[in-house]
Amino acid sequence: MLYLNKTCFNGLWRVNKKGAFNVPIGSTSHHKLCHEEHLYACSNALQKATIQQQDYTAIEPLRGDFVYFDPPYHRTNHTSFTSYVPQDFTAKDHVILAQLCRELHSRGVFLMISNSNTAFIRKLYKEPYFKIAIIHVPRNISRNGKGRAKVEELLITNY
Repeated sequence: MLYLNKTCFNGLWRVNKKGAFNVPIGSTSHHKLCHEEHLYACSNALQKATIQQQDYTAIEPLRGDFVYFDPPYHRTNHTSFTSYVPQDFTAKDHVILAQLCRELHSRGVFLMISNSNTAFIRKLYKEPYFKIAIIHVPRNISRNGKGRAKVEELLITNY
């Protein structure tokens, strides 16, 4: 994963409709493939953690667990690219995810969700226990190199 992240076009991870990784090689002249000290620091920090990757509807965290959701982002306009996985993540899926987050909150699970700064997403997390922060994130992937700029995203937490 680290190798692909550092050698593919702009560190992009994308798959085609069959689920196969399909990002072309990028320029690696300005990237260090491995920051050894960072890898060791991450390894040390995660010694007691259990990391799971699975469908978001199948998780069963316990009270006090932390869950981070990074779904395919809601489109900010009609030209937004959001097709990083074979199946679309629709508005209905965002509604299902928000409902799951409400349920997990009621069970004492700590949550963090990242997404686009759209009225639709802000409305899904309108309950007072959700804290919504607007963050500015650089976009390094764009078909037009001059279109790469910081964009607003939402970081939503319940703690």
